[in-house]
Amino acid sequence: MKFRALAREAAIFILVSAVIGSIGSAIAAYRTNHAVTALSKTEPTDKYVIACPDNEVSLGSKSIGNNATEELCVPSNFPTLSSSEQIKILSRNADFAQLPEVEQLKVIIVLVSRFYDEKAQRAGVAPVPQASRDSRVGWLTRYEAVAVWLEGIALILIFIWDRKDAKRSHQETVAQLKVAQDQIKISQNAERAWILTVLGWPPYESLKVVLGTSQFQDEPQLKTTEVILALSCKNEGRSPAWVDKIEGHCEIVQGKPRPEPPANPMQQFPAIGPIAPGNSESRKLNLICSGHANATDSISIFVQVEYRDIFDQHRLTFCGYIVIADHLDRQENAPQRNRNT
Repeated sequence: MKFRALAREAAIFILVSAVIGSIGSAIAAYRTNHAVTALSKTEPTDKYVIACPDNEVSLGSKSIGNNATEELCVPSNFPTLSSSEQIKILSRNADFAQLPEVEQLKVIIVLVSRFYDEKAQRAGVAPVPQASRDSRVGWLTRYEAVAVWLEGIALILIFIWDRKDAKRSHQETVAQLKVAQDQIKISQNAERAWILTVLGWPPYESLKVVLGTSQFQDEPQLKTTEVILALSCKNEGRSPAWVDKIEGHCEIVQGKPRPEPPANPMQQFPAIGPIAPGNSESRKLNLICSGHANATDSISIFVQVEYRDIFDQHRLTFCGYIVIADHLDRQENAPQRNRNT
């Protein structure tokens, strides 16, 4: 991934440099053409040429203003020198350094053409025609606009490639974050507190289900049923738990009890303090509902315990029971009423 990013940045740098160079060459060519056009519109005058000395040869000429030109001079043995020596001489030549890049390439191509023409003449081979030489030089300016367009298209493709690569990197980062979050969640579940609840009859209570009837003045009688239970909360986890809220609900049902938690408001009971791992705490619950149960009726019990763990996460534990006569049984076939979060 790092190598790909470095390669992409290097390609972008090279293409941007090429575009800047092409734009500079185009500007230089425009200035030259503009100057030539301006000179062509002036009245003709005598041309002045600054020629090379006898011990030097000319590689070309450049305009120096006032309808005068100056030849680009190099030593007379320049064509016979090696390529490295020729490059050294041109790099030290002040006139050559002032030429635009396109003009410099023209000079080099002309120089190479002359060198191989002389070599061909010495070998008895016909020299390259002048039209072919001009085509070698002219392609630099003739296809310059095409090169700029190709560079622009390449930049657009690199931009699209970069966007796709960034999207793929973002997706990989999101996946890695999800894996890290899952690992944190697994670690927390391994170290968190788990509160399990059990309902039973109080050990020192003789009354389990109490039927009550009350009446106020001329109002109809109010029948109630009170179920007295003991709630045991045991911490089966590896860290302490703080029981913040205990809620309970009971109701008389006919036939099969409902499998889901009740939708009606529930009774509130005092909270229990922190419970250490492996320990348990109990709380007495007096659940009251309206009406009296018949011989074929049952009493549905639902208790909800809310607690916190060491990660400050609020958890819930539910338990559902059925009371028939003096029997208290858990609703094992109702998972919605017996679960932990």
